[in-house]
Amino acid sequence: MREPRRVLAAGRDSDILDYGAGLVLRRSRNGRSLEMEARVMRHLIERGYPAPRVETLSADGSELIMERIDGPTMLEALTRQPWTLCRNAAVLARLHNRLQRSPVPDGSLRSSATATDSSTGTFTQSTCSFRPRARW
Repeated sequence: MREPRRVLAAGRDSDILDYGAGLVLRRSRNGRSLEMEARVMRHLIERGYPAPRVETLSADGSELIMERIDGPTMLEALTRQPWTLCRNAAVLARLHNRLQRSPVPDGSLRSSATATDSSTGTFTQSTCSFRPRARW
């Protein structure tokens, strides 16, 4: 592996580094294996779900080279254009629903929560409203 350039982002236990030529390196800070994440991303891409393409996983699984997706985060876009909240919320809800309907790769876990049916409320795409359910 070549040496990554600079840190682009940091998460709970991993750093995302620029790896050049449209790639990033996700490096676990504690040596945790990223193998399951790589498997799930590959599985979803094979089924047409939008996810970064996985290039290489290190032998110990602690480093993952994947496609770099350039552009603003949804939060950055909403900060600059708050009137796009409904449109962005609808996109996010559709992606969550599609993800929930995706078949699960062998040996992985799936959350029981869904974007449109939770115990705390309902999302209504046409009016962009969130109505909490009554709690008696």
